[in-house]
Amino acid sequence: MTYITDHIQSMRRPKLLLQAVAMTLETSDADQLTAQVLGETNPTCAKARLDLLMMLENRQEAARKANAGYSAQRHIMLLCALLNEAKAAQSRKPVFKLVS
Repeated sequence: MTYITDHIQSMRRPKLLLQAVAMTLETSDADQLTAQVLGETNPTCAKARLDLLMMLENRQEAARKANAGYSAQRHIMLLCALLNEAKAAQSRKPVFKLVS
């Protein structure tokens, strides 16, 4: 899951957008936001879910920069879902250990 951490740390987003994300995460159910963002395309595999969220957020960031079809609300929800999934992925522990 290092690529997720690297991706999130390399993201550069406007301060106001990140403040809105922080406020939303404090006041909303992040799992519900994730389900709402992904809808019926919600993959059951955590890695696939994270990959999809990263792709969707990158598209939204490109739309923001191009000022074409951009929705700040959608971008906030995507970032909340992405951060929520990344946090959940980091807290997951392997079910078993390999013994050598």
